[in-house]
Amino acid sequence: MRAPLVCLALAALAPSASAAEGKKAVPTYTNEDLDRLRPYRDQIGGASRPAVPPGESEKAPAPSASGRGEQRWRQEAARVRTRVAALQEQARRLREQIERAREKRGSTSGRNGQRARWEVEDAREKRLREALAQARDVQAEFEDRARREGALPGWLR
Repeated sequence: MRAPLVCLALAALAPSASAAEGKKAVPTYTNEDLDRLRPYRDQIGGASRPAVPPGESEKAPAPSASGRGEQRWRQEAARVRTRVAALQEQARRLREQIERAREKRGSTSGRNGQRARWEVEDAREKRLREALAQARDVQAEFEDRARREGALPGWLR
């Protein structure tokens, strides 16, 4: 009974032994290797300078290139939100007007009256699309300008 267990144990160990033989050896670098590469250190970045001078932190943002700080961006973001809200309110009113016009469409008498209502409805739908597009454009333009000038996303909320 012990013989089959020993055979199974040896069979289980065999693949791992061959896998260990197939791995590459990890190179070990010594001082001799470093001495050998010393003449080439400027070529491999030994004389490079850091992008940020010591003492300055990359994480602490300075005011953006245009001199605008957090307070200025927060005020501007509030103005943009107000403008976008006004455009969205205009779009909501236009949607309501379009819905009322569609409800009345069935009660129109004569072809000329019906055609006039459809033209008014089409004009309102066009104004609705323009208001929504303008709201998206205002928001996108502001976010893009803020990104280019280095404003942090938290300043825009």
